[in-house]
Amino acid sequence: MARGAIVVARTMADLNKILSANAPLTLAGLARGAQPLVLADLARAAKGRAVFIAPDEAAMQAVADTAAFFAPELDIITLPGWDCLPYDRASPALSISARRLAALYRLQGKREEPQLLVTTINAVLQRVLTPFRIRESVKLLKPGMEIGRESLIGLLQRQGYSRTDTVVDAGEYAVRGSIFDIFPSGLEVGLRLDFFGDELETLRLFDPNTQRSIGTREQHLLLPASEALLDEDSVKRFRSRYRELFGANATSDPLYQAISDGRRLAGMEHWLPLFEDRMVTLFDHLGPDDTIVIDSGALSAADERLSDIADYFTARDDKGEAVYRPTCHYAYHPANDAVLSLHEMFGAAGRDITLKMPVGTIICDAETGEVLYELLQPGEKLMIAKGGEGGYGNLRFKSAINRAPRQKTPGHPGERKSLKLELKVLADVGLLGMPNAGKSTFIAAVSNARPKIADYPFTTLHPNLGVVRVGPEQSFVVADVPGLIEGASEGAGLGHQFLRHLQRTRLLLHIVDIAPFDEGVDPVAQAKAIAAELKKYDPKLYAKPRWLVLNKLDMVPAEERAARVKDFVRRMRYKGPVFEISALTREGCEGLIREIYKHIHAQHVEEQGAVEVDPRFAGQAPE
Repeated sequence: MARGAIVVARTMADLNKILSANAPLTLAGLARGAQPLVLADLARAAKGRAVFIAPDEAAMQAVADTAAFFAPELDIITLPGWDCLPYDRASPALSISARRLAALYRLQGKREEPQLLVTTINAVLQRVLTPFRIRESVKLLKPGMEIGRESLIGLLQRQGYSRTDTVVDAGEYAVRGSIFDIFPSGLEVGLRLDFFGDELETLRLFDPNTQRSIGTREQHLLLPASEALLDEDSVKRFRSRYRELFGANATSDPLYQAISDGRRLAGMEHWLPLFEDRMVTLFDHLGPDDTIVIDSGALSAADERLSDIADYFTARDDKGEAVYRPTCHYAYHPANDAVLSLHEMFGAAGRDITLKMPVGTIICDAETGEVLYELLQPGEKLMIAKGGEGGYGNLRFKSAINRAPRQKTPGHPGERKSLKLELKVLADVGLLGMPNAGKSTFIAAVSNARPKIADYPFTTLHPNLGVVRVGPEQSFVVADVPGLIEGASEGAGLGHQFLRHLQRTRLLLHIVDIAPFDEGVDPVAQAKAIAAELKKYDPKLYAKPRWLVLNKLDMVPAEERAARVKDFVRRMRYKGPVFEISALTREGCEGLIREIYKHIHAQHVEEQGAVEVDPRFAGQAPE
């Protein structure tokens, strides 16, 4: 008894050392039979969960079963790998997929007790669905809810369940009148749904061997049975990417046709990256406080697995059969892309993270507000933060003489920045004006933009860009922002939030409703208010060239137009260019856009010098 007490005390001391270590450790002299005991102790003592990576399926199951004996209070999760060869023409068994999805979903739940995750090296090297994707693919079933028969069948098909006459295995479902039998992911028995019309009356458990009910459930969270989800978006992604890989002729492939019809085909899971926007590794499902233990046999098993993956891909790729094309090479996790290297615990350098931003993005320091970078050219790349460099672990120094090295080299941390991203659109011309002045109608009349147009103010809620084509190789970009109102500089309305999009323009068009519906509204007062708000917001923006465009002349009788325009300009005391248009009928728009192009072209030439003109288009400049 005394000897046993000594062993326990020593184990706890070692556990504290393991859990507080800042670098990877090697647990030497640990008998294989003692692994479950040590893992159970780690799971109890760890702040997060304990994770064990076994070399194969048999070792995984042995550790899981034995750990349950030593520590019945543990929540033990097993995550198996696929039971098919890499790039195989066969799919993994539905029971395996069900276990994998159930395990990944349980990893996202709140831990009420110590948790131990046991998996294999094959599962670690396999890409999986993102946590968000798994969460959004579940369906909560409870009595009293209404769900149509066809809707439920469609849901089960999308989740990967296979329809049979009698449910006997995981991932199957059967329909018998108003009764649905399902063998769902995460359950050891079947689930029986009894409907009255479209209303779910009861949830019962049943034994797949005897088909007899054995209990009831108040509710059940229905998980997918297959990792390949055939919803509308995933089918679209697959079709598009498959055509990109193999061309338009690939549409006759059985796989392409089956997926297009929403049908499942053997081996489709190996094409999983074509279905999903993003795939991750198991480590993306784990927390920062989780303790990971790797069996020494898993290191050599990883090398063999990666070699097999490469061999199977080469064999598949060399065949190149039109009826069964070589699958995408990134379906499996390559060695240099691993989040956790199995040999040195830190792996090779991680991939650069590239964030795609629209042209015109401003990158600022979130704390100081300082502008750090501006993306003004298409295809421009900037490095905003440099990643760290990992040090070498003790296995780096392992040799035939030094079998258990205790050496390491420190790494270097990466840069950490808090950034604020702001978009200022790049447009040549900006539109100003009160709400409902006709800005959206104008941009729709002269460009390819199709903004929302209605007979009430504040129709435009976000900026719109349109390209105005004047002639061959002659065009400019116009930006429409939400209308301004008096007090915008102090936060009234929406327009002040988008005025920054006009700061890079070469010309401002101040569009005025010359014939407002309300006779009590003075267009001159409104125009002066817009100019005042512009000056308050940014004096530089106020100083930009600004042309006056009097819109909605079609609402003014022809004999009154000249007098009304003259009176407006006199009271406005405006001495710049004035244009009279009707955006609705496009009267006067042609002449206006030609003058705009002349102005912009002249500024461009002044800034960058004369540009050599294609002789084919010489002499075709707008008059």
